[in-house]
Amino acid sequence: MRNHALYLGLLALPVLPPLCQAATLSTMTPAQPLSEARVATLPPAQQGPWKDYLARSRALMAADKAQLAAEGPLDTTPRPHGAGDGGMTLRQSAAWYGTADALRIADNILGFQTPAGGWGKNSDRSGALRRKGEPWVPFETGQTKLSWNYVGTFDNGATTNELRFLARVQAKFDAARGEPYRAAFAKGLRYILNAQYPNGGFPQVYPLQGGYHDAVTLNDDAMVRVVTLLNDVADGRGDFAFVPAPAREEARAAVGRAVAMFLAAQQRSVDGRLTGWGQQHDTLTLALVGARNFEPASLASAESASVLQFLMRQPDPSPALREAVHGGVAWLRAAALRDVAWKQTPNGRQLAPAPGAPAIWARYYDAQTLKPIFGDRDRSIHDDVNELQVERRNGYAWFGAVPAKAIERYAAWAGGASRPRLVLVGDSTMAPKGGYGDALCRRLEPQVACVNLGRAGRSTSSYRAEGHWDRVVKLLGEQGGHSTTYVMIGFGHNDQPGKPGRSTDLKTEFPVNMGRYASEAQAAGAIAVLATPLARRTFEGGKLLDTLAPWAAATRAVASERKLAVVDVHAATLAAFGELGEARTVTLGPPPKPDAKGPDLTHLNEEGAQIVAPIVLKALQRAVPALSTPSP
Repeated sequence: MRNHALYLGLLALPVLPPLCQAATLSTMTPAQPLSEARVATLPPAQQGPWKDYLARSRALMAADKAQLAAEGPLDTTPRPHGAGDGGMTLRQSAAWYGTADALRIADNILGFQTPAGGWGKNSDRSGALRRKGEPWVPFETGQTKLSWNYVGTFDNGATTNELRFLARVQAKFDAARGEPYRAAFAKGLRYILNAQYPNGGFPQVYPLQGGYHDAVTLNDDAMVRVVTLLNDVADGRGDFAFVPAPAREEARAAVGRAVAMFLAAQQRSVDGRLTGWGQQHDTLTLALVGARNFEPASLASAESASVLQFLMRQPDPSPALREAVHGGVAWLRAAALRDVAWKQTPNGRQLAPAPGAPAIWARYYDAQTLKPIFGDRDRSIHDDVNELQVERRNGYAWFGAVPAKAIERYAAWAGGASRPRLVLVGDSTMAPKGGYGDALCRRLEPQVACVNLGRAGRSTSSYRAEGHWDRVVKLLGEQGGHSTTYVMIGFGHNDQPGKPGRSTDLKTEFPVNMGRYASEAQAAGAIAVLATPLARRTFEGGKLLDTLAPWAAATRAVASERKLAVVDVHAATLAAFGELGEARTVTLGPPPKPDAKGPDLTHLNEEGAQIVAPIVLKALQRAVPALSTPSP
């Protein structure tokens, strides 16, 4: 993998094939806890802040224990295990946070706040108020002994969720009534600032619990959630407008230290290229470290994607931050697994061939070989997930698509103010894996920031109904300093008759829908451009049939009526496919589905996209000269 070119202007990176010839590579070594002995190995000038940190952590843990002991006999009554948001919903209307239901949750949050200022995890805050003598992390059903674990943590959204909820509630009340919630928030903010390591990282549990919990923890976005909250506090807007200016400045400084740590902890390949981050990093050295038996020291794709998204939200990025983002996104692009899927089989979940499947990423990658690795309960590390014991293979999220969001955001972020932006909106003939959109973007970048939001199987009706257009509008609100944003809107295939839930009426619905998209794009400050549908490669008697002419004509009519530019993809590809002929064009589609009656003459494989993209680019630049750029 490290021999592949990673130039970021190119999206046509080689596919990482499924691994074969399975092998057990090594065994997992867990992270070391932070201790005075380890601090003593640092240069003398660096030891002071770390010694102070350890002393403060121990003092706060002692205070937590002393307060619980002072409350009298231990209350071992179990509570239900909280799940999801723990009852602390952040999706209600602003008015709801002033209701009795919200106040009961807020009062429960106050009751479970530790003297150190944090909260435990996995408790339902919508339940009964904390009882005297009840542990900060309540007993669960079947538990018989007090376990001092996760007493103050950032795992599973703990502490950050509580603070966000308190901020919502306090905003609904005047100084006197809202003061208990503001005071608890201030205490929780101080807890976070106390928990930050001198190098800018955060542990999973604070006061320190020991073991791998002391590592700088990115796992499940623990640290990213913390620094995102600090970012919001530093901005001082909305729910956080009440935070005093000195506290906001402390939060801002903490974010700066965290950003510096992210840059320092980013890994490099053996040939020196920046890659990603791990789930855990050593507290002092920031080296990759393991956690549980099946969580090896490795690059972590989802956590790396979250760090990249956080870095891309920072204002006035430094050259070092830009380099970190460029390198991280390049690695994620190269690490994508294509034409495979994580499937349930009679033998448990397995990675299996799946031509045309969306890209997925392994959870872990070896930092040297950049190939996927997988851990088992016995600490063994494998290069083939199918070699794991069934229990562990089925019981862990070994693959996912989280990095796709960071890659998509990167397209809008990279390049800064000098570049225009093109957002593609359409169906599968434009979408990634089956359309020309990604190949078109590769020919526009780096001079044009190109974002492909085409979605397979959508029509002018279902694209909006399923919420995809809302995502476009949100993206348009994030101008990102681009000189101009163009939205190229192209549908037709799924608007045709015979597609339940998607088909639209050619006269009364399709043109109205296309016009509405254009109007809303313009209202969001973008320039709307319509695109006629890609021609199908259907021949009869040696002659290419035109099955989409009415929808192409309707698109041109809407563009003419509204004085919009139109990219005539249909006319250009109809002519091109006619010249190529039936035998050649039938090879441009992906493998047919098992139940298909013939070859796929609508969608494009990689070769087809490479042929169609320059045709569309020429038509686009003819319609929108401002997007003219040399094409490779």
